[in-house]
Amino acid sequence: MSGVSHYTLCINAIGVLGVVTVKPVNVTAYVGDDVTMSCNTTAHRAVDWRRKPLLANWFEIFCFRGHIKVGYEDKFSIMNPRTGVYVVTVKNVQRNDSGEYRCIEGVGDDPDYDTVVLTVRGNSSYFVLRMCLQCFDAVGWATGRASGL
Repeated sequence: MSGVSHYTLCINAIGVLGVVTVKPVNVTAYVGDDVTMSCNTTAHRAVDWRRKPLLANWFEIFCFRGHIKVGYEDKFSIMNPRTGVYVVTVKNVQRNDSGEYRCIEGVGDDPDYDTVVLTVRGNSSYFVLRMCLQCFDAVGWATGRASGL
């Protein structure tokens, strides 16, 4: 995938028992990475995905009943919603994608849910390595043209 890191988060939602577990609870990614979150539900009910940006006091819905909402297709994708496993990918993460991501199963006043915290930092390792190699080449390190180094 052209040097882009890919992170996976798993959320297990057991709607019948009302038990939801998250593994891992926190994930750190880098600008330009893709982050995949998997929400498993034994009740096979459609889920909603919501995100709460940093410093916000509200959640926005980007996936409703197992489908990405109109206007969010360039940022999110979802796969395999018929098996009870909802795999959402946040594409090309940026710092403003940092925040809480919540998978919600059920409706009403007491739905089952769990939350993953995503932190996006600086540039991807691929970008840093590429910039570093360009720097070396500019002074002749990579090509052997520099003398006395």
